[in-house]
Amino acid sequence: RGQPEPGERARQRRISRSSSDSYPRPGLAQRSSGVLLMFDPTPILAGERRALARLITQVENQTPLAEEALAQLFAHTGRAHVIGVTGPPGTGKSSLVNALAKLLRRADESVAVVAVDPTSPFSGGAVLGDRIRMRDLAGDAGVFIRSMASRGALGGVARTTADVVRV
Repeated sequence: RGQPEPGERARQRRISRSSSDSYPRPGLAQRSSGVLLMFDPTPILAGERRALARLITQVENQTPLAEEALAQLFAHTGRAHVIGVTGPPGTGKSSLVNALAKLLRRADESVAVVAVDPTSPFSGGAVLGDRIRMRDLAGDAGVFIRSMASRGALGGVARTTADVVRV
């Protein structure tokens, strides 16, 4: 009776939270006296995790800022090795990624994991199952793990996954 669906409530909370945030966000556009400041790639290139997480959110939401950021970061991309792991539930994908990440960290390589999970029917976000199964990587500063929802995309991979990997 006039109540929004659970996923819609979560979307409304995200919108109201993001529009009421007034603290500065490194690397992202900010309004200052009515003037829009453009994307600054410095925090991302310096490896600031919060700036990276915020930019990935912009990319997932396909904002104009994300387009500008991807264009500015393009010159810095292309040096990473990208490995895709896919398969049916329960086949050990998370265990394999966990073992690969540990092996790469022993070789002093930085590792980023983009875990695409099914979309939660309640929050509209990722279920986060993969992230929970890779918890032994959690305390490692050289590992960045980001779960993202498939957002109902056919094949289980969100449309923005490739752009998120570029970041």
